[in-house]
Amino acid sequence: NKSNNNIYMYKLENGKMTKIPHIETNYELIEAFGDHFVCWDENISKYGVIDKEGSTILDAVYDEIKYVTDDGYIVYGSNGIYGVKDINGKTIIKPQYDDIYVYYKE
Repeated sequence: NKSNNNIYMYKLENGKMTKIPHIETNYELIEAFGDHFVCWDENISKYGVIDKEGSTILDAVYDEIKYVTDDGYIVYGSNGIYGVKDINGKTIIKPQYDDIYVYYKE
């Protein structure tokens, strides 16, 4: 639900829906990944990542944010080429691949 740039999110935890405190942002939120949110800047048609306080992790300059992993890696892409940054914005893998998938060990 979006109203005046205040975003209200809910998460399912231990079988209960819990309201996450609102986040004031100029972005539209697209998807939650733990404590991080993929956001959309409709003015420039680009994606970025913010944290649960609304602080910018990655500026909205990417064509796509595919994943934000639990251990703090972000798979991002522009022009169909993907790379990986850490949650601090440091480049781990420069954009060079047609796609990047995240696999989790069980």
